[in-house]
Amino acid sequence: ASATVIPVTMTASSSFLARGGRVVTVDSGVPGSEGKITGALAAQGLGPGDVSLIVITHAHIDHVGSLARLKELTGAPVAVHAGDAEWLRKGGNPPLKPTCTAGRLMAAVIKPKPYAPIEPDVIVDGELRLDGYGVAGRIVPTPGHTPGSISVLLDGGDAIVGDLLMGMVPPTRPQLPMFADNLGEAKGSMRKLLDLGARHFYTAHGGPFEAEAVAALVK
Repeated sequence: ASATVIPVTMTASSSFLARGGRVVTVDSGVPGSEGKITGALAAQGLGPGDVSLIVITHAHIDHVGSLARLKELTGAPVAVHAGDAEWLRKGGNPPLKPTCTAGRLMAAVIKPKPYAPIEPDVIVDGELRLDGYGVAGRIVPTPGHTPGSISVLLDGGDAIVGDLLMGMVPPTRPQLPMFADNLGEAKGSMRKLLDLGARHFYTAHGGPFEAEAVAALVK
């Protein structure tokens, strides 16, 4: 059965539900966002117990701030890439490396706070199929924004990519991430998803974006 993407729109950073036979949630938003996620589940006629896995695209606070609470509510295991797992364990943020003027200005203002540490249950190293969690798709390592950034690519071509790319001004146009550990690597990860058949890119900031617009960004 094909899986569908349900965006959970939040002020700072969106999370997503990948719904198949069960639900894989992707990211958890800033601290205090767990109610928005359980509300999005309820709107689908689902409860916290329907969540089979919580995937963390990377360990920045606007993606993991509500993770401890969400894990408590759902009882679901947490999957993170080996490259970001240590940050999750210590409740810290991988460094913000600005790629543009806006990023440099923001980095001067943002001082990421620590968050509740989490011991991950599933350490991702390569690709990981999600069929065992009730969703037709896979986790794909997509480094660039952070060394351990990952994306969820559903078999229908929907990709949930965290901060691999973003739409800030305007939110309808894909842009390279404002912060990246390695911008070249981020572009390579976008190309990899396109090669794997990604057609719609769901990002935490802005979007979603079509494959053609993403291909133009990284050509």
